[in-house]
Amino acid sequence: MKKIRVGFVSDTLYPYMKGGVETLRYVEMHGLSGYYDIYSFSMLFDGMKRRFMKGGIHHIAFGRTSQKRFYRHGRRSITNAIKFAALLPLYLFRYRFDVLEVNAFPYLHIPAVKLYCAATGCKFVLSVSEVWDRGYWKGYLGALGLLGFAADMFEKWTLKMADSYITISSATTRKLERIGVERKKIHEFSPVLDIAGMQRSAPPAKRNMTVVFAGRMIKEKRVDRWLDVFKAASRLAPGLSGVLVGEGPEEGRIREAIARKGLEKSVEFRPFYKTKRELYRLIRGSSLLLNMSEREGLSIIALEGIALGTPVVLPSYTPIPPEVKGMCVVGGMKELPGIVAKIAKSGDKGAFIKNVENLDMFSTANTPIFYKKLFKSLGL
Repeated sequence: MKKIRVGFVSDTLYPYMKGGVETLRYVEMHGLSGYYDIYSFSMLFDGMKRRFMKGGIHHIAFGRTSQKRFYRHGRRSITNAIKFAALLPLYLFRYRFDVLEVNAFPYLHIPAVKLYCAATGCKFVLSVSEVWDRGYWKGYLGALGLLGFAADMFEKWTLKMADSYITISSATTRKLERIGVERKKIHEFSPVLDIAGMQRSAPPAKRNMTVVFAGRMIKEKRVDRWLDVFKAASRLAPGLSGVLVGEGPEEGRIREAIARKGLEKSVEFRPFYKTKRELYRLIRGSSLLLNMSEREGLSIIALEGIALGTPVVLPSYTPIPPEVKGMCVVGGMKELPGIVAKIAKSGDKGAFIKNVENLDMFSTANTPIFYKKLFKSLGL
């Protein structure tokens, strides 16, 4: 029996770019490679070949870019987005697919996918992690903020083009519904945790009085606020240390802020680990994970922390969806230093983790079952 041919489309690719969306796409493709004929279309990053096979996945890369050029002025490069959108149909039309799963952001490529699917009869599945409003677009575009209205209109237009949708959370589902996408077309799924594998890769470690965060270093992560909370908490919990793990356009500003706040001896800022195993060992041996982000569709790092038995602390303004937030400790800005200090000094990390049964919905073991049902609903 002929395998269903599935194309995954995203301008980024793990591990050349390390973020939540890239991690999720990587997990899904590798979870499906034994069942379907999987292809990946992405931009061509430094160190990549234009075509290669890895883990049973056919990779097609084009439109040369680099990790350093991918962000400009604290936001994703518009030039890269235009390049990816312009080149994508030249590569897509060389193949025939039964279904394409497409990462929605940065939206410019979606009309090209719609054209391909209309011409070939391919089913179009749009993977959506966030839906922005006009105000957020204006803030994100900075000096180009006057284009916020046009960007918002374009996003809403393209988000209605797919046959089916995969959202990473209930919050994203509600936002899609509000812009007019039918609920019956939307499927919530985010297989980001190999819980058994995580436990094996990060055996129990001696706990340190350490506050940790890992992620792409962009302004929306609000590492400035992380440093403020850490500094205040360290006065309440002497001996507290911090570790920031990540890379991105805000690296320089973060290092300057660490020095300006006099935290050079207590906060370590290091690049991404080469393997998840190293990161997991750090998280499991830490007192807590503090995530101050103001823009998150899901927060994989929060889920990883909970799965490793490390409490996760969030600010009350967090956009993290309720199914994740319900497992964490949430407090206002004034409360957070005291919360961090209390957990760091406690001998029972588990007392600060709630509703741990929610982790099951994020298990990678669900991937083949979910896609079988999804493809059946599309008539494949």
